[in-house]
Amino acid sequence: MRLTTYLIPALASLAFGGCIYIAADETMSDEPEPGAAMRCLPAADTCGVGVQHALPPVPSRSSHEVTRVRLRNAITSRGLTLFDEIDHKVNAEAAGLELAPNTVFIFGNPKAGTALMTADPELGMALPLRAQVYEQDGMVYVRTSNIDRMAQRHGLAGMEGVTDKVRTVLADIAAEAAGGT
Repeated sequence: MRLTTYLIPALASLAFGGCIYIAADETMSDEPEPGAAMRCLPAADTCGVGVQHALPPVPSRSSHEVTRVRLRNAITSRGLTLFDEIDHKVNAEAAGLELAPNTVFIFGNPKAGTALMTADPELGMALPLRAQVYEQDGMVYVRTSNIDRMAQRHGLAGMEGVTDKVRTVLADIAAEAAGGT
């Protein structure tokens, strides 16, 4: 099956906030086929960490490099596990492409994550948490995963104690990385 069978409809749907229609043979389209049995998957649900899965960006008072170092320190100083740091700019350059600075951190607390995944194993696709430092139009921003959206999507009723702690930690990490604390 061609890549465009999946990629083009998904990108179009994501760009316009629409729906991706999935046929019985698992092909996707941005428009339903008349008379075909297709199900609509909201574009927001087609990716693990889409725009709505991240909190609004927090402007940083510093460069990407300084903000990135502060973000790493904010994560590790809280005893969280830093699983990976992905430098998208470096990866783009390796492919001969240009990209403004853009770094994603993958991190978490195995105790909290395990409690959440016990409530809904599908959270394994959204966890560990992520934080991003990126530059856009000369400004540097910090974003983090949105635990409230995860809780809503996965029906984590009764897990408010865990999600409240995660929400606070994410807000503190973003503020610290951006130079607010």
